[in-house]
Amino acid sequence: MAIAVPFLGRRTFVEYITKGVCGKPHSRGWLFTGPAAIILHFGSNAINAYLIHQTSGFEQINVGKLILLWCTRPRLTWMIVVLIPWQAKEAMYFSVAVSTLVAEVTLQIASSYYMGYAANYARVQKFFSLGHLNQTPHGNDALLMYAGALLWLVVIFFALIACTSAILGLDQRIASLRVKGIARTAKRHSKRCITELAKVNQHRAQLDVHDLPGGNNSIIDDFTSLETTLRRCTEIWDGLRTYVIDDTKEYEIVEKKYNSSQKEVERARQRGHSEVISPTLVSKFLSCRDTWINKPNQMCSEVERSYNQAKSNQSEAETIVFDLISTLHSIRENIQKLERDVRITWKIYKAEMANTNRPSVYEARYTNLLRNLEQERNIYRMTSNLLSERNYILSTWRYSELELKRAVDCWTNLADARRQEQEDPQGALVKRLKNFAITTVLGMFGCWIAQWIWWIGYIRTMGDSYCPPNLTEMGVVWTVFSALGAFFGASF
Repeated sequence: MAIAVPFLGRRTFVEYITKGVCGKPHSRGWLFTGPAAIILHFGSNAINAYLIHQTSGFEQINVGKLILLWCTRPRLTWMIVVLIPWQAKEAMYFSVAVSTLVAEVTLQIASSYYMGYAANYARVQKFFSLGHLNQTPHGNDALLMYAGALLWLVVIFFALIACTSAILGLDQRIASLRVKGIARTAKRHSKRCITELAKVNQHRAQLDVHDLPGGNNSIIDDFTSLETTLRRCTEIWDGLRTYVIDDTKEYEIVEKKYNSSQKEVERARQRGHSEVISPTLVSKFLSCRDTWINKPNQMCSEVERSYNQAKSNQSEAETIVFDLISTLHSIRENIQKLERDVRITWKIYKAEMANTNRPSVYEARYTNLLRNLEQERNIYRMTSNLLSERNYILSTWRYSELELKRAVDCWTNLADARRQEQEDPQGALVKRLKNFAITTVLGMFGCWIAQWIWWIGYIRTMGDSYCPPNLTEMGVVWTVFSALGAFFGASF
């Protein structure tokens, strides 16, 4: 069967055998063939159970329980999933793989009856305790059987998640969550930019230029530039959110309509009718596709220009702050020198007044020094205020630069993704399908090992009482029904 399934389950083989009636690409017939494969599996079990029941010496066998018991058989039909990435564009093995996985998931769920019963029985009887079955005939074999059941209960959870993911396309849901994550990130950063812009506006409204050196009206222009950049940041994040939600959704809807119309036109041409896709739909599709492909590249260029401008403004703001710090240092030294001169002059003045009791030239000098000291202190205070404002502007420029850098990274990632899709249209699909195949194989392989352990222990424990004389007929039934399931799964 491992050799036959790649041929029997190949869509083009089915299409050739049925003269084009079955094996259509991109069909959703697996919704029907999946349940049909389940019926075939249970049917083969039922036929074999009936054969055993009719065998002399096995009349007392419970057919229903035997059917459930055989659901625990280790099967390799799920290996068909490794063929999904091959010729993914033509959906060569998609239908048979999904049909097989639907049947396998159902059979694994049915296996839980005996596996759960055996594991629970061993737990109640404390068979898992070390050395508990050492003195019992076939005790090690029974322990192997119970260990297989316990292992199966452990790995089945992960296997079912893997199979369900492959069947229901949970990767697309995960991808949509990632898109929603980008949208939430864009919304969050947009709100932050709006909040920061409100703070800048409030700070500007409270600014008193008369309390700055020389009025310093240039700082008003800097606040205006800062507000413009923050508004641009908000627009960029809003544009990103619009792209990943609205533009993407619109493109998916229009693409679906376009592909549906294309298939209808192809079917009409096969019937000999001359039909074309609506020009309005074609124009809409091309417009949405152009937005989907080219908008990230366009936004990358625009955002990068805004980022470079913000970085340049940040560099200028840093230079101004450093210059102001140097200026404050010089003013502080002047103040210290004037304070020293004032103290010295005051002492000399007091000494002369005590000795001569006549007006001294130091009085006028002392007055001038006090006046200069007061002026320097005022300049220092105003320059400190200016430095505070410039530090605020610098910190906001740094925030804007960081926001724009994040936006550049987001748009660049989207542009790279669109570029890869254009260079290798099937690359993303094949990669996703390979991940499906690997995840499913790993999950089901664990169940397969556990079932083998269970059956080895079960057959050794049961001995000849399990082995009926018609094993050949049973093997033929299971093989034929498995082949029919593979063929039927690829048919629709």
